[in-house]
Amino acid sequence: ARASAPQCGRNSKRQRIPPSDLRVLCTQMLALLPTLHLSSAAPLTLEGSTLRLAGAGGSVLLEGMDRSLRASPSGTGGVFLHGDFREPMAAADVSLGTLHCGRLLSTARCTRYWMAPAVGDSAADVPLDSQMVLLEFAAAAPRVGAEAACYALMLPLVDREARSSLSAAGMSLPRFVRRLSRRLLPRLLPRFRLARGLSLHVESGDEAVRVPAGACLLYVAAGADPYELLARGVAEVAARLGTFAPRAAKPVPPSADVFGWCTWDGFYSRVAPEDVLAGAASLNEAGVPPRLIVLDDGWQTVTPPPPPAAA
Repeated sequence: ARASAPQCGRNSKRQRIPPSDLRVLCTQMLALLPTLHLSSAAPLTLEGSTLRLAGAGGSVLLEGMDRSLRASPSGTGGVFLHGDFREPMAAADVSLGTLHCGRLLSTARCTRYWMAPAVGDSAADVPLDSQMVLLEFAAAAPRVGAEAACYALMLPLVDREARSSLSAAGMSLPRFVRRLSRRLLPRLLPRFRLARGLSLHVESGDEAVRVPAGACLLYVAAGADPYELLARGVAEVAARLGTFAPRAAKPVPPSADVFGWCTWDGFYSRVAPEDVLAGAASLNEAGVPPRLIVLDDGWQTVTPPPPPAAA
């Protein structure tokens, strides 16, 4: 049997935090954020259909947003965007208008299980089903100093029955059309940029379930320090939704301090008792006996099982 590389164990029975305590816990974390240079925050404001940095001459982030979106302040300069749709629906694509940025980093779901990063310099580079977009403003932000770059964070949210994600506008076009347009049109028309717009996809996941009115769909915040911005953003979203706690607020299980072995890299979905025992014995003989073993045969099967053998 082949044992996988040593991994730090994780307790499968993690301590659960009562939902009623999550908001209090996250609010306490927000009180500590000034130690993370909260002065780097750059307040945002929604003026009509334009989201920009507050103050005269503030840089524009989104221009031409759908009028069904309204903003509520986050408490530290960011905004939560809510959807007030005229008709109840199970899914909708909401235009966030034109995105103004210099460069960006996004993380999107690339398979049923995995996330992958993507980089670029316009909304056209935001993949389908993006769960986070961190971008740098094209122009310096007056509120954080002329010499400093300004960053913005966008986090699509899951609020009640509504699940949101980001993507470039026009992602419904066939892939070969998008690729051909992005390669040829800029050469023919140097100023042309395909899909400068950003789209927010909202869905309940069930045709019979409607997206609730006023649901929180997107969190947007800005600041001069991208690391502080991410920490602040996650803490603010956790405090608003009350459905999870940031990693920094979660207790570390005792199993994290012992040596453990996960069977996945050794046996994948074919986990057998004799192989696990042999793998544990080989680690013990090597002088590194595992104190924790995770029997991992996969998260979920998405392919149909093979047909039964003919009798």
